[in-house]
Amino acid sequence: MITFVASAEVVRAVRPARTITLEAYVLRPGRVFTALVEASRNGARVRVRLSERPYADTSGELGRGNAQAVRALRRAGAQATLIPERAPLPSHIKAALIDGRLYLDDRNWPDDGKDTIVRDDDSRDVASVANALQGRPQNFAPLAVQKDSALRREARTLYDAIDAGRPVSVETESFGFGRIYAALRVALQHHVAVRLLVAQRDISVRSRPALARLAAAGASIRTSIDDEKMAVAGSQAWIGSANASAGRSNQLDWGLRVFDARAVDRVRARFEDNWGQGVDYAGDASKSARAFASVTASTSAKETSKRAASAPAVSTRNAGSLRAPRCGTGAR
Repeated sequence: MITFVASAEVVRAVRPARTITLEAYVLRPGRVFTALVEASRNGARVRVRLSERPYADTSGELGRGNAQAVRALRRAGAQATLIPERAPLPSHIKAALIDGRLYLDDRNWPDDGKDTIVRDDDSRDVASVANALQGRPQNFAPLAVQKDSALRREARTLYDAIDAGRPVSVETESFGFGRIYAALRVALQHHVAVRLLVAQRDISVRSRPALARLAAAGASIRTSIDDEKMAVAGSQAWIGSANASAGRSNQLDWGLRVFDARAVDRVRARFEDNWGQGVDYAGDASKSARAFASVTASTSAKETSKRAASAPAVSTRNAGSLRAPRCGTGAR
């Protein structure tokens, strides 16, 4: 069973906890970080791992921020480490095990409310994440804990909708050729409506060719200030931390299919909110950036107020087939 929660619940869980393991790509100063420091000082066993050199961190700011966070956590008594760039098992997962309770975030535990956090009470998923964070990932549970398996689940969610002729919507931070691109191409070939929302700051020479091909085939594409990862496809949804892009297939990332109608509606509402704040992708980087900046300036205050309100919790039991797609061969 999963429950959508706000970051405030994660903070409340951390403060009195005795054993905490948290992993993120980047951890900035904020409520979650402060709660980890306080728990460490209070004698809790706290283990934190962050990326040593985050992708596309050309200025080094994110890496320096992670190093500072690790030093502060160590001073407080935590076991905090940086994951080397060329580690055998790279990590992009955002997961926290707090006294045996599992929380998953599609972003990096921010304070701004622009993330989707779930508490996952399925014992199989809890065990799967615990093993993954110890360097022993397996993907037999409903929850995927590595990028390739997470994107396979997302693609299967899309193919189910394509089979039924239902529209598909995808949001991702970064995008490129791969499983999700292939599924969206199949959707367009079958005259299924496609919407794709991509973080403006992550559009690059790697993503533009894939975006151009989808746009030429009829996809509606927008850019956004958001960098969440989700898909809404007919009566199903997918949420996770895995980007719809190329990358090391074995890296730690989570992905979960959602079948319960209320939970799917919750993901759909989130996507529609983000889509409504996006701007049409112009193809040309400078044009997209100018349009993006204009919309951001006029809507940021409204968006901040709207995001601050906590969404009501929704619980659902996730079950269902992970059958191979019937439609086409694009996901191979």
